[in-house]
Amino acid sequence: MQTQVKSFTSALIAVRRFWRELPTQNCSANIERFIWICCRRRSARTMIDIKAWAEYVVEWAAKDPYGFLTTVILALTPLFIASALLSWKLAKMIEAKDREQKKKLKRQENIAKAKRAKKD
Repeated sequence: MQTQVKSFTSALIAVRRFWRELPTQNCSANIERFIWICCRRRSARTMIDIKAWAEYVVEWAAKDPYGFLTTVILALTPLFIASALLSWKLAKMIEAKDREQKKKLKRQENIAKAKRAKKD
Protein backbone atom coordinates (compact mmCIF):
# COMPACT_ATOMS: atom_id res chain seq x y z
CA MET A 1 0.00 0.00 0.00
CA GLN A 2 2.83 2.40 0.80
CA THR A 3 4.39 1.90 -2.62
CA GLN A 4 1.05 2.76 -4.23
CA VAL A 5 0.79 5.93 -2.13
CA LYS A 6 4.38 6.89 -2.97
CA SER A 7 3.88 6.30 -6.68
CA PHE A 8 0.59 8.20 -6.61
CA THR A 9 2.14 11.18 -4.83
CA SER A 10 5.17 11.17 -7.15
CA ALA A 11 2.78 11.10 -10.12
CA LEU A 12 0.89 14.06 -8.67
CA ILE A 13 4.14 15.96 -8.18
CA ALA A 14 5.15 15.24 -11.78
CA VAL A 15 1.76 16.42 -13.06
CA ARG A 16 2.00 19.59 -10.98
CA ARG A 17 5.48 20.34 -12.37
CA PHE A 18 4.22 19.62 -15.86
CA TRP A 19 1.30 22.04 -15.55
CA ARG A 20 3.58 24.72 -14.07
CA GLU A 21 5.91 24.51 -17.06
CA LEU A 22 3.13 24.15 -19.64
CA PRO A 23 2.61 27.85 -20.45
CA THR A 24 6.21 28.22 -21.60
CA GLN A 25 6.96 28.57 -25.28
CA ASN A 26 8.22 25.03 -25.91
CA CYS A 27 5.11 23.04 -25.00
CA SER A 28 5.94 19.89 -27.01
CA ALA A 29 9.32 19.54 -25.28
CA ASN A 30 7.56 19.69 -21.91
CA ILE A 31 5.12 16.98 -22.95
CA GLU A 32 7.98 14.77 -24.16
CA ARG A 33 9.84 15.39 -20.90
CA PHE A 34 6.74 14.50 -18.86
CA ILE A 35 6.26 11.27 -20.81
CA TRP A 36 9.94 10.39 -20.38
CA ILE A 37 9.72 10.99 -16.60
CA CYS A 38 6.60 8.82 -16.32
CA CYS A 39 8.15 6.00 -18.35
CA ARG A 40 11.32 6.13 -16.30
CA ARG A 41 9.31 5.90 -13.09
CA ARG A 42 7.23 3.06 -14.49
CA SER A 43 10.33 1.01 -15.36
CA ALA A 44 11.77 1.68 -11.89
CA ARG A 45 8.48 0.55 -10.40
CA THR A 46 8.61 -2.63 -12.51
CA MET A 47 12.04 -3.45 -11.17
CA ILE A 48 10.75 -3.00 -7.64
CA ASP A 49 7.80 -5.27 -8.42
CA ILE A 50 10.15 -7.97 -9.73
CA LYS A 51 12.24 -7.68 -6.60
CA ALA A 52 9.12 -7.89 -4.43
CA TRP A 53 7.93 -10.92 -6.40
CA ALA A 54 11.29 -12.65 -5.93
CA GLU A 55 11.16 -11.94 -2.20
CA TYR A 56 7.65 -13.35 -2.08
CA VAL A 57 8.75 -16.55 -3.84
CA VAL A 58 11.70 -17.00 -1.47
CA GLU A 59 9.43 -16.40 1.52
CA TRP A 60 6.88 -18.87 0.16
CA ALA A 61 9.60 -21.50 -0.36
CA ALA A 62 10.81 -20.99 3.21
CA LYS A 63 7.34 -21.13 4.79
CA ASP A 64 5.90 -24.03 2.76
CA PRO A 65 8.71 -26.00 1.09
CA TYR A 66 6.55 -29.02 0.16
CA GLY A 67 3.87 -26.87 -1.44
CA PHE A 68 6.51 -24.86 -3.26
CA LEU A 69 8.27 -27.95 -4.60
CA THR A 70 4.97 -29.52 -5.60
CA THR A 71 4.02 -26.40 -7.53
CA VAL A 72 7.42 -26.17 -9.23
CA ILE A 73 7.33 -29.86 -10.20
CA LEU A 74 3.80 -29.53 -11.55
CA ALA A 75 4.80 -26.46 -13.52
CA LEU A 76 7.89 -28.16 -14.97
CA THR A 77 6.29 -31.54 -15.74
CA PRO A 78 5.06 -30.54 -19.24
CA LEU A 79 8.56 -29.31 -20.06
CA PHE A 80 10.08 -32.60 -18.88
CA ILE A 81 7.58 -34.54 -20.98
CA ALA A 82 8.32 -32.41 -24.05
CA SER A 83 12.04 -32.89 -23.51
CA ALA A 84 11.64 -36.66 -23.21
CA LEU A 85 9.54 -36.84 -26.39
CA LEU A 86 12.00 -34.74 -28.36
CA SER A 87 14.93 -36.82 -27.09
CA TRP A 88 13.17 -40.04 -28.09
CA LYS A 89 12.38 -38.61 -31.51
CA LEU A 90 16.00 -37.52 -32.00
CA ALA A 91 17.26 -40.98 -30.96
CA LYS A 92 14.93 -42.59 -33.52
CA MET A 93 16.16 -40.22 -36.24
CA ILE A 94 19.80 -40.99 -35.42
CA GLU A 95 19.11 -44.75 -35.49
CA ALA A 96 17.35 -44.43 -38.86
CA LYS A 97 20.28 -42.45 -40.26
CA ASP A 98 22.74 -45.07 -38.99
CA ARG A 99 20.70 -47.87 -40.58
CA GLU A 100 20.58 -45.97 -43.88
CA GLN A 101 24.36 -45.45 -43.80
CA LYS A 102 24.91 -49.18 -43.11
CA LYS A 103 22.66 -50.06 -46.05
CA LYS A 104 24.60 -47.72 -48.34
CA LEU A 105 27.92 -49.09 -47.13
CA LYS A 106 26.76 -52.68 -47.63
CA ARG A 107 25.46 -51.80 -51.10
CA GLN A 108 28.80 -50.19 -52.01
CA GLU A 109 30.63 -53.31 -50.78
CA ASN A 110 28.33 -55.56 -52.83
CA ILE A 111 28.87 -53.41 -55.91
CA ALA A 112 32.63 -53.57 -55.39
CA LYS A 113 32.45 -57.40 -54.98
CA ALA A 114 30.39 -57.70 -58.17
CA LYS A 115 32.90 -55.62 -60.12
CA ARG A 116 35.79 -57.72 -58.82
CA ALA A 117 33.93 -60.91 -59.77
CA LYS A 118 33.39 -59.62 -63.34
CA LYS A 119 37.08 -58.78 -63.74
CA ASP A 120 38.16 -62.25 -62.71
